[in-house]
Amino acid sequence: GDEPALLVAGRTLIFNDWEVPAEPCLVTDASESGDLVRMACAHSPGLGPQDVMERTDRWMKLQDLPHMMPQGRLVGTLWDLIHWNEESITTDTVSLLDEPRAHAAGPYHMVREEEIFPGEDVSLAPGVVLDASKGPIVIADHARIGANAVIVGPCYIGVHVNVTPLSHIRPGTTIGPMCKVGGEISNSIMLGYSNKSHEGYLGDSYLGK
Repeated sequence: GDEPALLVAGRTLIFNDWEVPAEPCLVTDASESGDLVRMACAHSPGLGPQDVMERTDRWMKLQDLPHMMPQGRLVGTLWDLIHWNEESITTDTVSLLDEPRAHAAGPYHMVREEEIFPGEDVSLAPGVVLDASKGPIVIADHARIGANAVIVGPCYIGVHVNVTPLSHIRPGTTIGPMCKVGGEISNSIMLGYSNKSHEGYLGDSYLGK
């Protein structure tokens, strides 16, 4: 249409506050097929997805815009997500710092309570240890943490996750919604509705449904 458009590559990760460009501009990244457009702020009526796929003249004309320095990072492989996960969890948690946090008394132990963010209706069984000395721990609503489980931040545990007793969740781990996990998990990303409730080790991995 006639409105200015902001285009951002879907593989872009933003770790800090993102500044919307005030003027038309372009951010590119070198690739085998030519300059990959990471971000473009442009006024280009009629530009559509087919132009992007076919690299039409209308799309290539964006290369004439003033070039700017990139914001964020461009994901190349799944391993980038794993490698950056600790930093990502820590950065995302900054937005929670001003939210009230209630730490009800119970038969569990917390290290650096100010870095622990429990959601609503979170169940912590006796003997649970939440250690945020290395980074924040976020436990989303309705999660269940079994007896004597140890969780070390930075770590994110999603909605309705069930962590079995005696589990050890290490730094850099993100567990999506409705997962059931057990054993030892380290520096890994688990998508929602995954199941690793057995004993054993999972590390430096990206686990699908």
